[in-house]
Amino acid sequence: MLEISDRIIADHHLTAMMVTHNMKDAIVHGNRLIMMHEGRVILNIAGEEKKKLTVEDLPISLRRSAARSLQTIKRCCRNRRKEA
Repeated sequence: MLEISDRIIADHHLTAMMVTHNMKDAIVHGNRLIMMHEGRVILNIAGEEKKKLTVEDLPISLRRSAARSLQTIKRCCRNRRKEA
């Protein structure tokens, strides 16, 4: 599905924003990567620098922050299901 989106966006010269907690997808898709934590931009990479970026290049603290955020979201979703 992401590949189809990439093609449509490129073919029609569209601007799109993808929100994800998957670092690999964030790096592979699009031409700019903005990482936020607690409402603040903590990483903003574009152009050639982003093209060469790998998950391993991200500082370990950024990867841990993203993992903690994902765990918090999952916990919140589980709690909401229990309440419903």
